Amino acid sequence: MTNDAQKLLKHIKEKIDLNKEFPETFNSLPICILDCVFSLNARYKSASNVVKNYKDSKLFKQDYNIDDFLNDKNKHGAENIKKIVQNNQYVGNRPKLNVCYDLANLLKTKFNINTIEDFANYEDQAFLKYSLCYIKGFGDAAADYLFMLTGDENRVKPDVHIHKCVEEAIGRKAKSNDECQNLFKEVASELNITPRKLDYCVWSYYSKFKDNY
Repeated sequence: MTNDAQKLLKHIKEKIDLNKEFPETFNSLPICILDCVFSLNARYKSASNVVKNYKDSKLFKQDYNIDDFLNDKNKHGAENIKKIVQNNQYVGNRPKLNVCYDLANLLKTKFNINTIEDFANYEDQAFLKYSLCYIKGFGDAAADYLFMLTGDENRVKPDVHIHKCVEEAIGRKAKSNDECQNLFKEVASELNITPRKLDYCVWSYYSKFKDNY
């Protein structure tokens, strides 16, 4: 292991409960998108409320996919969908719901992606992530989180919590999101857990202190 990874490993062993159980997983790509976008720059409770409101609505059904999501917007209008999600938050100076629809449109029109399986099995994952990051309000860390929500176990979401953990462990800020990814992958391998599981355990600890940094 690199010296910084050893420091991170020591820090995690001292601070982090690695026995946290994963929360509910989703089998609908639009629900993954809603969860991902509405969690940005917000407490996760607001995103979970959006997901619950949408899943409890008459729109949601088994195997709800991107076609369903876009068709419902066209049929009912974005303003009526806002009444369902009950959340008017913005990200990148844009309504979060608009970002969700931009993501859905891109996935369908450019990549012919309609389901979680389509997303997870797309052959050029790097290009897919690169394209998603061009949507205003949706950056690198958000894209990683969407991949994680759709089942990718081998990456982390390098958000403020992950960066704070790295900074406390190695005594400096990470140079990039990629450095966070690489450090967490090294440590996860040493701990014999997935990077995604490690991410969740670290997030569960640091999210309690967000207002302090």
